Amino acid sequence: MAGGDCVSSCLAGETGGAGVCEPCAPGTYKPDQGAQACAPCPAPTSASLEGSTLAAECMCPAGFLDNRGTEYVYVASVGGLSESGVSSAAICAGVGNGVPCAVLASQSHRLRSLVLTPGAGATLRNVTVQVSHLGTVLTLFLCTSDCVLGATVLLEGLPGALFVTVTNAAQVVLARHTRRTASLAPAPSLFTLAQVEQAVLRDGLRAGDALWAPAEGGAVACVVCLQCLACL
Repeated sequence: MAGGDCVSSCLAGETGGAGVCEPCAPGTYKPDQGAQACAPCPAPTSASLEGSTLAAECMCPAGFLDNRGTEYVYVASVGGLSESGVSSAAICAGVGNGVPCAVLASQSHRLRSLVLTPGAGATLRNVTVQVSHLGTVLTLFLCTSDCVLGATVLLEGLPGALFVTVTNAAQVVLARHTRRTASLAPAPSLFTLAQVEQAVLRDGLRAGDALWAPAEGGAVACVVCLQCLACL
């Protein structure tokens, strides 16, 4: 309308209003762009990763596995965070004027880096970047005036919730790791190494842990996991 403001519509996998979008919560999904709410995953697949876009991404909840078929592999070794599994997205729309912005912790992500860009003709001021995890708050970056334009704040792969306070920011871009490198034995045929590395990070898997993947086809039936078995 005349004199009004345009706001971005939330993308698939996001919901919200007034130009503020959040990823769909675990256990929900949203395939289309728009302001509509995320839909719950169809039973019995009541779980999904944050920001899921398709019902096909829904899965059996933690502690259960899909019994349409099986493939077991074992984690032979676990390495560092994977540079092949990095997601990057703009966060904290409208952050500025010293109003703090929070990005909640995600079990399937590790913080990688943050870039703050000032508005046109503005200077970044009073920038504070903190991470909170298990009751401990770390201040990773702090400047009061004339902060470096477009500076990258390294977050060192930390877990936890991110808090950003800044004046005159036009855009805040957060990069997060989504995978931890791993080797498997034997080589899988029903799932990819990328899926395994996502599970290794999400579930904190260690060498010697086993993974299960369901075969395609047939009705989904979630059954209780065996002891010491992680389900993809």
